[in-house]
Amino acid sequence: MSKSALFIVLATLFISYSYPLFAYPPCDEQIIGQQYYDIDKTSYELTRTQQTQLDSIIERLDGQWQGKVDLTECKGTLKSPYRLHDSSTAKLNIKAHNTKRLKLHADLDFVQQNKKVLYNRKIFERRYINDLVANGPDIAIVTEKNYRQLQFSQGATLIETIYKIRFIDDQLQFDIINFSNGFFASEERWLLTRW
Repeated sequence: MSKSALFIVLATLFISYSYPLFAYPPCDEQIIGQQYYDIDKTSYELTRTQQTQLDSIIERLDGQWQGKVDLTECKGTLKSPYRLHDSSTAKLNIKAHNTKRLKLHADLDFVQQNKKVLYNRKIFERRYINDLVANGPDIAIVTEKNYRQLQFSQGATLIETIYKIRFIDDQLQFDIINFSNGFFASEERWLLTRW
């Protein structure tokens, strides 16, 4: 499936809204087609409307939230992948860092893995934004795409992240879906209210 086809499917499913949004792709299924791996050397240019929409999203996300996060990850090898599901209660602090990105911070305690995680993430890096689709002020999908150098080799990994945001009254439903070299890697599904 091409990147544009995948994005259209996700956007349609998300905007039509049925939670959970879709079944997770298999861990061993890769997005194929050279177009998926071609990244423009210049930054994606947001239209004036998209810029206004993104500014509004950033403003609405900024602040302190509480609720829970469900995590689904693909682990193992390409020949023997398996899915790991876990969840944690969460207090998530989202802070606007100038007009170019948001910083997310949370202390998470995943029960099944008996693992505590200090969660830090930067999102909406303008240089990595690949697309933005909004359906009114309460629903948006933002994709980021970039190559990251491997730490101990000459290669690079293509990372695609899809952010799905939906505001319903005082609730926030926020999904972060990660693909690595076209393979589904993980999804965080945050269900939050302000505190």
